[in-house]
Amino acid sequence: MKRLIITAIVLICVCTVYSGSEVSARESDPFKFPQVGFWIGPVTPLYTTRDTVDTAIGGGLFARLNLGNSPFKLGFDGSYQKYKSKSLNQITMFPVYGSLLYRLPISSMLSFQLKGGAGGAYVKAYPINIAQWDPMFMGGAELSFPLGTMAAIGLRVDYLMIYEKHISGTKRNGHFLNTGLSINFNLDLFGR
Repeated sequence: MKRLIITAIVLICVCTVYSGSEVSARESDPFKFPQVGFWIGPVTPLYTTRDTVDTAIGGGLFARLNLGNSPFKLGFDGSYQKYKSKSLNQITMFPVYGSLLYRLPISSMLSFQLKGGAGGAYVKAYPINIAQWDPMFMGGAELSFPLGTMAAIGLRVDYLMIYEKHISGTKRNGHFLNTGLSINFNLDLFGR
């Protein structure tokens, strides 16, 4: 866990240094800044996963970096999700992943983004205390509205697929839908 936190901090620092060359593009578009933010909302199991765990409230943090002057962004996300289970007492999950976001070229104050990515999810089952990292894949969409030049508020929907079929005896993967309200802050480290 310590290594993961250190890696995330280094990646955020690299992202903010890289973004110094994009100052001119930011003058007219508040979504061209590197961003950090958080989200909170319901996390819902889907398909056969909903037979074993209940819907809960989750939340997470994210960081984003524009890739040059293109409509693409590189994102890093991490969240915390704790589910009451119908078969076990509780399941706690920490998904951590990278994603590529594409901003749709729609001329509006709203920003519409599609995203896809991969990473890992640390899953711990109680009371049997089994914990492991599983690979995961995600896809999603976001709608954001700027609050001036320094922040934005938005809605996000993420589908997470926790790949568990690689485990001996497992017959299914975990499927979750994260929806939430997000608030992100633009990092203007280099001035306008």
